[in-house]
Order: sequence, then C-alpha cells, then structure tokens
Amino acid sequence: MLPTWAVATRKMKEKLISWVLALASRLPLSVARKIGAAIGDLCWRLNTREAKVTRINLSRAFPSRSPQQLDELARESMREWGKSIFEIPVVWGGSRQWLDSKLVRQPGAELWDEYRKDKTGLIMLGPHLGNWEVVGLACSARAGEMTNMFAPSGQVALDKRIREARSRFGGILVPTDKKGVMALIKALRAGGVVGILPDQVPPRSGGVYSPFFGITALTMSLIHNLIKRSGAKALLVYAKRVPEGFELVHVEPPAAIYSEDQQVSVDALNQGVEQCVLGAVPQYQWEYKRYKHQPPGEPDIYAKENTQ
Repeated sequence: MLPTWAVATRKMKEKLISWVLALASRLPLSVARKIGAAIGDLCWRLNTREAKVTRINLSRAFPSRSPQQLDELARESMREWGKSIFEIPVVWGGSRQWLDSKLVRQPGAELWDEYRKDKTGLIMLGPHLGNWEVVGLACSARAGEMTNMFAPSGQVALDKRIREARSRFGGILVPTDKKGVMALIKALRAGGVVGILPDQVPPRSGGVYSPFFGITALTMSLIHNLIKRSGAKALLVYAKRVPEGFELVHVEPPAAIYSEDQQVSVDALNQGVEQCVLGAVPQYQWEYKRYKHQPPGEPDIYAKENTQ
C-alpha cells in the first residue's frame, strides 16, 4: 500500500495532466504547433535524452550525410516531435467536422476503397510518423468501426482521455495480450478493420530481427501472424503534417508482406515503413529507442554515456 504522501502526489499529478490536456485541447492547431516547435527546439538546445537518441538514430539511418546535415535534420525532427505532443490534445478534442476539415489531401485513398471492395479484413498500419492519432481517428471514422490494441500507461487521467478520444469515432480498444490478439483475428475474419502501430518494439518473444534503415531492429511478428490466420490485407497510412492541416497518405506495402515465410514478411513490413518515413523524414519519431533490443553479443547503441 502506498504511503499517504505518495497517494497525494499521484492524485496531484493526475489532476495536473487533466488540466494540461483540457487547456491544450482548446488551442488552435497553428498555435499548438508553434508552442510545440518552441519546446522541441528548447529540448534540442538543452541536449535532452530525446535529442541524444534522435542524433544516434539519424546518424545510423543516414550515415552518408554530413555532421552538419545530420544536426540540421535532428533539430528539425525535435521541433516536429514537439508539434506532435501539443497537437495530440487538439486532435483528441476536435469534432468529426473539424477533423475532416484538416484532412486537406488524401493521396492514395483509392487504395482503401479498392481493398474494401471484397469485404476482406484490412490491417491498417500506422507508423509513428506525422500524427498517428489523426490516422486512427480518420480510419475508424471511415470504417465505422476499427479494433485497436491499447496498453494503459498507468496514468489514470491520461489513460481515460486516450480511451475516450480513440473510441469516439468507432474505435474499439482491446488489451495487448492473447485475448486482444484473438479479438483482432475475429474482427479481421469478419471483414473488419484493425489498426496497429507497426514500428513499436515488441517483447523478444513476439518479434524477429529485421533491418530497418540498415540497422538490426527487433520487429513485431504479429502482423505476419494476423495475415496468415485471417487472410487479411494490409495498408500503410500516415498523417503528414502540412501548413493547412494533414495529408492522409496511403501506401501499398511490398507484396512480400504476404509471404508464408515469416522473415520475408517482416522484412517487407520494415521496407514499407521505410518508404513512408522517406516521405516525411523529420516527422518520424526518431527520439524513440527503436533499436534498443539487439541480437545477443551486439553492442547497445544507446549506451548510458551516449543518452544520459
């Protein structure tokens, strides 16, 4: 049982989170982006953990670029990271009409229509690129119902807000366990749509090693398993940040994602995500430790001295 002071601190923190989310949700999108960019730039100047990880990831992913080019790209990426943080409450609080007004272009949208013609299940793959909350809301609204996995953060106020936001246009949240996986398979077999963030680092038991921008990355095998067990199709979708709002970009993944061979399928998944990232490099979540699990015997690229 937590001591009284710890309980009080936790409650105060939850109230603060609720207050900040409520305040931020009322900001115009342009203002939220300006604040976020300023915060990201400040974190760059202070050389925070996020800035260090961003530098490491970009230097590995784009080794042919000069130190100056990498610095400029990393700084821009940190600004985009800040924009994402302050955009999300605005997106969560926006109406369906507001969201539709911010989707200024939808390149490749015909792929969605083509994939849905035969009522086969569809796996919507939304990388951590641009604003993935926009992707989830837009796709669930379009499908009418979309099943997504959700892992609570432990912050009651934040988790409540996430659940409310992601479910309001037809999102169905299921746990990140076997029960949740079965719910995804059931939805796909019924011809439904499910949403997955394909570039999250899975537990070692749930992934295989595959190159991502030429670097070994533990990559989820879940998508291969879902395709194999349901016969579903897959489509990559990301919301690219543009001055007027967002471009909802649809990308057909490499055909090899449907391979019976798990390694071939997972490699194709990463190739598809790479293709998306190259469409908006600074807007990718480079501050995330995507390469934290390396094969046994390989060095940790995020060694303490590099990121602390």
